[in-house]
Amino acid sequence: MADSDYSQKDFIGEQVKHEDVVTITRVRSDRVFYRQFIRDPNQAKTSGHPRWYGDKFDLKDDQTWTEPDEVHHVPFTTKKGRQLTVTISGWKQMLMRGTKNYKMKNHPFTLLQIVVRDQERNSIWKPMWLIVIGSRRDELSLVDYYQCYRQRYDMENLFRFGKQRLLMTSYLLDFGQKKFVSVYFTLN
Repeated sequence: MADSDYSQKDFIGEQVKHEDVVTITRVRSDRVFYRQFIRDPNQAKTSGHPRWYGDKFDLKDDQTWTEPDEVHHVPFTTKKGRQLTVTISGWKQMLMRGTKNYKMKNHPFTLLQIVVRDQERNSIWKPMWLIVIGSRRDELSLVDYYQCYRQRYDMENLFRFGKQRLLMTSYLLDFGQKKFVSVYFTLN
């Protein structure tokens, strides 16, 4: 589980190298993705470069959205007793543009839109978008992904406490050529 800073190609490109890892990361609402292109079997093959990307899917332009592959409505009650409904819409086999080092066309993902509504069907917050990527991502449901991502907020409280009270102020971990996040302690 990761915040939107980790939805970039260089982080995700490293994560998909691990066969048993499923990464769930939040995505900014101004990103553009693509449906995976599937050639019509009746269409003759053309010469030249093969087409990798299908229709554009712009998160801020709902006119580019197709019908979701799955939709789940999950009712829940807040600590104060307020009744809310979470609508989880999922689009499978989505792609993002890659780079020379990270061929993202080879790594389709599931895109989720999370919308929370009250009893009058009014949206509470702006929609949250999540990417679920990894070779074993189809083993869990959309509801499982949402519940896993919600656990991230508990970790954020730990990091805040650790930085303020335990002097956890710096972090660095080296995985070969790339550097990623890990926490270590500094003493003043």
